[in-house]
Amino acid sequence: MTWALLAFGFSLFTAAFTEVNRHFKMDGFRLNFWRSLMSAGVSLTVIPFIEWPTSWLFYVSAFLQGVGVMFGSVILFNLSAQQNGRVACLFMPIKAILSFFIWLILAPDSIQDFVDKPWMTVGVMVCFAVVGSSTFSMRRNDAGWSAFIAVLPVAIVYGLLDPLIKKGMEGVDLVNGTIIFSFLFYAVMAAASGAVIKFRPQSSWYGPVPLCPPGMLKAAAVIGFFGVLGSGCLIVSLALAPNPAYVGAIAMLAPAWISIYHKLTGVKDDASPVAGMIMVASAIALVLIVS
Repeated sequence: MTWALLAFGFSLFTAAFTEVNRHFKMDGFRLNFWRSLMSAGVSLTVIPFIEWPTSWLFYVSAFLQGVGVMFGSVILFNLSAQQNGRVACLFMPIKAILSFFIWLILAPDSIQDFVDKPWMTVGVMVCFAVVGSSTFSMRRNDAGWSAFIAVLPVAIVYGLLDPLIKKGMEGVDLVNGTIIFSFLFYAVMAAASGAVIKFRPQSSWYGPVPLCPPGMLKAAAVIGFFGVLGSGCLIVSLALAPNPAYVGAIAMLAPAWISIYHKLTGVKDDASPVAGMIMVASAIALVLIVS
């Protein structure tokens, strides 16, 4: 059940992470560079005192996570700035389904659990379907074709990365591995974002801006804070969960948390509260079914 609690935490931090740039409206590449640099710096303070893993797959997965999340984060930041955080979360149902089947390929022994427990198979599929459809129906205006096309690359990349993280964490000390993994992928993200900024000095929507415009460091610190907490929850929950897709399914609660935040702060939001409650109930049911 630890993985489930951490996955719920990840959904909360994901909601905060994707919503923050609606307020700051910073360019995605520059914001990602600064928040990654800050996050890597925080991790660096303890790196010299812990033992590094010996698995090559651990380092490959950390590198690919850094590159993949860099591009994914930029898309989500820009979507959040131009629209809202819930639009940026529309990739989650596709990501969870893709992760589910990729993990069955990487860990074929896990297929036997579904063969032996057909009731669990049906229950998991129903929960995925309900949570996913609720995500898209919370506010149908958000789930237009253009928004879907915008988040599709993120869904595919993240759907590939989650099983790879779980595979890379196998046989690795959970605490040390999480700290080192976070440091490596944030360092890779900072380097990749910096390289993109060097060769692509302005984004398509933001216009020409300096590397660090007013408010950038504050935005990066806030997003970096939620990002570090979220990545820690994600890495550990993926390592412990029976299937990485279960973490992704619970993470689909992020749009519901964003809607609750909008209600509490008076932000105009016509999201369906019924869809939000259904999402929460389905996520809880999924945890109970697979536990």
